Amino acid sequence: MNQEQISLPLLSVLGRISDGVFGINLNGEVEYLNDQAVSLFGMNESDCIGKQLDQLFNDREENAKVFFDKINQSIESQLRSHFEAVWPKDETKWVEVNLYPSSDGITIWVKDITSKKKVHETIEDKHQKLALLMDATYHLYTKNEPKEIFDSLFNELAEHLDLDVYFNYQFNESEQKLQLMNYAGVTEAVAKELEWLEMGEAVCGCVALSQKRIVAEKIDSSDDPRVQLVKGMGIKTYACHPLMSYGKFVGTLSFGSSKRSKFTEEEIALIYKICNQLAVTLDRLSLITELTRKRKKRREQMQQNQIFFQ
Repeated sequence: MNQEQISLPLLSVLGRISDGVFGINLNGEVEYLNDQAVSLFGMNESDCIGKQLDQLFNDREENAKVFFDKINQSIESQLRSHFEAVWPKDETKWVEVNLYPSSDGITIWVKDITSKKKVHETIEDKHQKLALLMDATYHLYTKNEPKEIFDSLFNELAEHLDLDVYFNYQFNESEQKLQLMNYAGVTEAVAKELEWLEMGEAVCGCVALSQKRIVAEKIDSSDDPRVQLVKGMGIKTYACHPLMSYGKFVGTLSFGSSKRSKFTEEEIALIYKICNQLAVTLDRLSLITELTRKRKKRREQMQQNQIFFQ
């Protein structure tokens, strides 16, 4: 059935449908289509009618193959079919396709679901980040050694954020400097050179001084004096957060990547939440260590007193 053979009432109905509808015959030629389908193809109606479907899709062969395979299967089996795919004419557009075969061809119903797909992708991304945050929290509360905590966190985050290095500096109150306590991605020799940072020195020192995070992007082309230290390591993007526990500054935690030029806002927010939890955990461990030390000292004093009075 060609365009001329379709009744006017039916053409009128097709014109009011918000989805794209078109039909092809057994030779693969487009016989009719509504305005929405014309828009999907990005061509004039006269350029579509009578053309082979592969002629309309020839600029996106890989994506078009999915359509050709599904259409051929539906025609051969004479069974209706439903699937979702990237629209061959636009790699950013997702469509839901319903196929209705008949003895003389097939009618194809195409619905744009790009917005729905983006919503689902956003939800999926949030779920993935939430799962990562939960994993990180688990590591915080199941490890007793700071080195274990930081290494576990880094391994979790590195896989998802393409990280190459991390540095954890602790604020040394007696020296009034930052001391490198935990790290990954650099040699021991490099770590030794970076063991101490002055307040205001490099990115971590500046974060310690201001107690505000710094996110440096496109470091490979930056002249910012703060990032020259990590730039020499091949780092392209770097995020450093202050570790604050109940308003008290305890140190910094920074992550860097040589594979990407920036972190997304969502990734920065995720790291920020983890750092907040981490700071409290480290403060708790420090308190436990101090209490353990005092108990041990008290016990030793009591033992000495017992010996004295024997």
